[in-house]
Amino acid sequence: MPTTDAYITSQGETPDRIALNLWGDETLFHHLVAANPDIRGLASLPGGLALAVPDLPENATEIAPPWKKDAAGRRA
Repeated sequence: MPTTDAYITSQGETPDRIALNLWGDETLFHHLVAANPDIRGLASLPGGLALAVPDLPENATEIAPPWKKDAAGRRA
């Protein structure tokens, strides 16, 4: 997975929050973890960590988690 950028963390940030900030979708955090395997399993990150930001594949749209779906099962 190629990377084009770097992201410097702030103390206590989480991979899902970073994904939300970068790509507008917290469910894409697994792409960030795949590009930075040393953060796998960390609930929160230390400040000043440089993360590789991968280019997302064309089909990066994810299925919304249950709490983000409307009554018809569509992404809210």
